[in-house]
Amino acid sequence: MAEDRVHAGFVRYRRFLIAISIALACLDVLGLKINQLTLLGNTAPIAHPERVAMLAWIVWAWALLQYLVWFHDVEAWRDFKQAIVKDCETRLGNRLAGEAIPMWLKGQLRAEFASRHASPDRLENIRYVTAYSAVHGDGIRRERAADILATAYIRLPDHKGEDQTSQVRFEREILTKEWRNQYIISLLRILITSRFIPEYFAPFAIAFVPVAVRFWSHVWPR
Repeated sequence: MAEDRVHAGFVRYRRFLIAISIALACLDVLGLKINQLTLLGNTAPIAHPERVAMLAWIVWAWALLQYLVWFHDVEAWRDFKQAIVKDCETRLGNRLAGEAIPMWLKGQLRAEFASRHASPDRLENIRYVTAYSAVHGDGIRRERAADILATAYIRLPDHKGEDQTSQVRFEREILTKEWRNQYIISLLRILITSRFIPEYFAPFAIAFVPVAVRFWSHVWPR
């Protein structure tokens, strides 16, 4: 329930920041001047319409500050980094699981079959199946390594099905270059295909639209 309230507050201030940023940009781009104010059905003239923009900039600064606070409260940056790491681990781990398994492991799995089956011919048709399990280590205090689970299968004669060995875990060390390359790919993928740009980062870009418009109007005045 608390998380729902925090997220609702974040959405509210995100909308507020976007609205005031677009309104402020329109004041400059369209050259709008507000000469009167209507509040609760009462209309009052504005003696100094040029000061409306100054008040709008104060509101914009407040909206941006509030969005930064709520951005931190919903832990948006942490979620973004975790999404990249999870995608990187999964994709890299699945790719490493497709590599050939070590010879010592093949020998161990063959020995398990040999202990149960007397026919040596059957040991020539072993299929090795691997699956990614997890990645441990952070690359700083501990070297990163992927946990790979390996199982061997053989077909039984006379259509009796198949036999399989126990599942054996082995580690495949992840090189720094492998992790870095996959991390960059995962970063781009998360940015393009996930909600982080429209939901978390786009409001910052929209917030600086009026700043860019104001700078443009001063450099190239109409």
